[in-house]
This record gives sequence, C-alpha cells and structure tokens, in this order.
Amino acid sequence: MEIKVKVKDCEHQLEIFKYKLSLEDKVKEIIKHLTDDLPYLTHEVSKLTYNDYNYSELYEMKLSKLFEALDKVTLESENLKLDLSIIEGKSKQLAHLNLDYSQFIKMCDLYSDIKDEYHVPNGTIFYIQQDEEQYVIRKEENHLEFYSFKQQFDEAFKESDRLPFFIIEFKAKNEMSQKDIHWIKKYRYPKKEKKNPMIHIDVARVSESILNDITTLVHRLYTIIGRFQRANVPFTETDKLPTYTELNRKVSIGYVPILQLERALQQKKGPKR
Repeated sequence: MEIKVKVKDCEHQLEIFKYKLSLEDKVKEIIKHLTDDLPYLTHEVSKLTYNDYNYSELYEMKLSKLFEALDKVTLESENLKLDLSIIEGKSKQLAHLNLDYSQFIKMCDLYSDIKDEYHVPNGTIFYIQQDEEQYVIRKEENHLEFYSFKQQFDEAFKESDRLPFFIIEFKAKNEMSQKDIHWIKKYRYPKKEKKNPMIHIDVARVSESILNDITTLVHRLYTIIGRFQRANVPFTETDKLPTYTELNRKVSIGYVPILQLERALQQKKGPKR
C-alpha cells in the first residue's frame, strides 16, 4: 500500500512524500524514510506523539494499529505536524465489516442488571487503569460516557456540554430504528426497556480492537459495581472515585482520591512553562 505524508513545520515550506509500506510495518519505517528525505527533522521527530501514545510507543506501533479506525491520522509535536493517509491498498488488507458484538451485548446486559440491583447515582465517575491505559467513565441514567484520563479528565466532571471520546446509549425498543433492531436481533431479541446498547463513537469504523477495548471497559465497570455490592459499600464518596486498577497483572478495586489522580496527571504533563 502507499502512504502519503504531509510535513508541516515552523521553519520550512510544506513537503509531501509517498512511501510504499505494508500494514505489518511499523511507524519507525515512516520515520526512517522521512529523516532520510529531510535530515533536519532528525531531532524533532523524537518529540512526536499521537493521542495518548508517546514517541517510544508510537515508534514501535504497527501501521495496522495506527490506521485501525481511520484512514488519516496526525502525529504532532510543538513544532512539527505529520498528516499521514493511506491512498491505496488498505481495503484489500484490512477488513472488519462483520464484527461479532455478542460479548459486547452480553457485558452490557450484565451491567444493566447490576446497576438496577445496586443503586449507582447518576453522575458517578469511575477511574479504570490497565497498566499504561487509563480511562474515566461517567454513569448517567441511560448512557455511559467514556473519557481519556490523560486528555479529558476535567471534561468528565462538567455539569453540561461534555464531549466524551465515545458513549454507550441504552435505548428502548420503541426508540430504535429498524436498522438497529435488525442488527441486535442477530444476538438477542430487543428489549422493551432502555437496555439495548448502542455505541456512539467518532471514528470511520469500529474495528475488532476498538470493540474489544470497549467490552473490556464495560466489564471493569461491572466488576467494580459487583465488588461494592458484595461488600455493601455505597457510592457516596465526594472526593474519591471508585476504581479498578490492574498493574503487572495485580488487580485492585476500591476508591482512589481525586487529588491523587490530579497530581499524577500533572506529573505526566510536566511542569508548566
């Protein structure tokens, strides 16, 4: 396949290159080609990031992961911007049109049942960490809001006009389109109550990797509520968040102080200039 790279920096004119690569190649292959063509970028490329990924993570990332949801991505540093886009061959190599949503629906059904059994107040915010991956989830009456911890922590606490990374909305059968009803019937009959999960996410397509990540996050949420239910712990803390943390395969479930998370976030961002 062919990848087009637009290079924009503060001191030079726009440059455009095209490289032939495969989805099994890594981002470092693009970087090598680019620094061969533009040696003056050698130092600046080491500062590039993409979403929550730092340069060392990005450097070793396979192109199949980089482009799993979008055909165009942007890598950025303070002085450099790379717009990457696939211009041929992807459709033949990467197909994910017929995903299996059975585990996702099963997990959402378990969540719906337990949140009705054990009262979780609307507006409750959960913190989920799986090694380097960190998320914040906000529970509302008929939907769940998902946020990136590193980029959207404060957003989850707003009273209105929040902009989550994605949402799972729970609809009643009479609120669903015929297309949605047909889709969910492949897995189970649509429920009359607001218990039919619909994903709202701003990506070109939902890949298997994205679907698995979403399903895992719902499972973590279900696990927290279940543990609190068995221990008869109420969701009443105002300065702490219920949390599921998994580090080096060791799981901890309980509360984490909001101040502790804010300090950790500030350390990741570094000192203010």
